[in-house]
Amino acid sequence: MDIVQSSDVLPPGLVSYKPEGYCVRKEFYVPAYDDPKIKGSSTPDLRTTIYWNPVVKTDSEGKATVEFYSADAVTSYSYIMEGMGENRIGYAR
Repeated sequence: MDIVQSSDVLPPGLVSYKPEGYCVRKEFYVPAYDDPKIKGSSTPDLRTTIYWNPVVKTDSEGKATVEFYSADAVTSYSYIMEGMGENRIGYAR
């Protein structure tokens, strides 16, 4: 890791560094419901995580719409939404 010295005057013995970001993008499995064989399959969809998208973009008003198919298990769902932008972080549950 490279050390980046700050232009501010630092106390002796203190070094300021700014590490570069690191992200390994993972793919999230979503059944291809456009395929009639998958949409009409008798195999139940029992996924516990239904929707995950690391790049939901909002419009100029900060609004976005997401759509997804639910699983076949008869259950209730909970959600967690996290976001960041314009030097802010948001969280909803």
